[in-house]
Amino acid sequence: MEILLGKIKDQLVDAKSSTLSYVTKIKIVAPFLPVIDLGQMPFIGIAPISSPETWVTTGKKEVIHTVEIYAVIQYKQQGYSVIGYGDKRGITDLAKDISTVLRNRRFDDYLSKPTDLEVSEYVTTPYDDNAFLLVASLKLECAKLFISTEQT
Repeated sequence: MEILLGKIKDQLVDAKSSTLSYVTKIKIVAPFLPVIDLGQMPFIGIAPISSPETWVTTGKKEVIHTVEIYAVIQYKQQGYSVIGYGDKRGITDLAKDISTVLRNRRFDDYLSKPTDLEVSEYVTTPYDDNAFLLVASLKLECAKLFISTEQT
């Protein structure tokens, strides 16, 4: 999981020079939204969720890493915060841009098959006096097939 989290972060950081140029901070976080300075918006958090393993053939296992990506912007004006306006990006734009960067990636053939990505929810959360955040939660499923060194 550690290698995968690093590869996801690297892919997103690399996209800061193009697709995600408006993102202020990208960070690996725990599986919940951390405290974020309002000056760090838009923010992307990458959190490990689960890594169950299953036998797929004799001697081979597959692990499905589930990673949640938190896309966060400060809620300012309803329409603009959701769909953006002009050069201002909304939460749906941020979720779409993250999807563009991560969908169908193998991370230099680290994964056995391309990533599967879905936007699982959009939420608004109170943050501070007179401040609210809009959060898009994206689930990324990543499969890795490996040969087991233990034969049982």
